[in-house]
Amino acid sequence: MHRYGDFARALAFSLSSRRLYESSRKQNTFAALLEHHYDRQDRAFLVVNNVEDRTVIYANEGFSKMTGFSRAEVMQQGGLCLFLHGPMTSQAAVEQIQEAFSTGEEAQVETLLYKKDVV
Repeated sequence: MHRYGDFARALAFSLSSRRLYESSRKQNTFAALLEHHYDRQDRAFLVVNNVEDRTVIYANEGFSKMTGFSRAEVMQQGGLCLFLHGPMTSQAAVEQIQEAFSTGEEAQVETLLYKKDVV
């Protein structure tokens, strides 16, 4: 019985590693697709994980250039981008964004955000 327990653990680890690899490969493909499509149009954007905890899971180079924050500084920040908020950032707009996250509905919101060298 002990032998099968070790085998089952090894198999579970192998399957788990395979899923992690496949997930990573899909994310890399997704990120490459985003870069190819949107970077060619000189856009700045973030991708936020709305399933888990609404953290930034991807920031393109255009976003870094626009805000002054490196991609590493942006990763795992909250999707509301509190690091870009300042004294004139509209709380009503932030609430609209939170509502859109919660409902999954598309929203167009205009507000003032700040670059790294201004905050």
